Amino acid sequence: MAINGDFSIKSELDSLWKETLTLQFHDILPGSSIVRVYQEAEVDYVRLTTKAKELIAKQKTKLEAGINTSSFAKPYMLYNLSPFSRNQWLELEGNWQQVCVPAMGYKVIEPNSAEFIAPSASPLCLENSQLKVEFNSAGQIVSVFNKELNREFISKPMANLLTAYKERATQYAAWDLLMTTETGSHLP
Repeated sequence: MAINGDFSIKSELDSLWKETLTLQFHDILPGSSIVRVYQEAEVDYVRLTTKAKELIAKQKTKLEAGINTSSFAKPYMLYNLSPFSRNQWLELEGNWQQVCVPAMGYKVIEPNSAEFIAPSASPLCLENSQLKVEFNSAGQIVSVFNKELNREFISKPMANLLTAYKERATQYAAWDLLMTTETGSHLP
């Protein structure tokens, strides 16, 4: 785990990563493999996930043992494994607070008792200082308005309309859509 400069598990991580990439084969990702491939991949993913969680727990314990939290009454350790700093709101013990965690790093914090006013929300609208997203009664997105750009991003009646097609392939399952398959069923 590079977050604390400990590269002792690099070979184990490399092995897990290579196996994960094998499971990202071009037929597996888009759903164009046969059923048996997905059954085998699921077993492999469970094994890989279990091993990854074990490695993370081991490294997390080592990292936290080396951090002095004596100046905190009730310390919480936040991790950010992404390559970008994260600045977001977090709920701790019933109170909200804004936290910035550096890229590929961690931060020790403690709960804040300051009052937080939440962005507005209703069953048909979510709104904050940057966006207003509206839904119709079926739960479909009908508007995404960016307040900073003063711009609407939905040009059609709705944005999240999914369509399913019935597979009637005669020879290659998960590969062939018949030429006569022109329309599908809209999903709720």
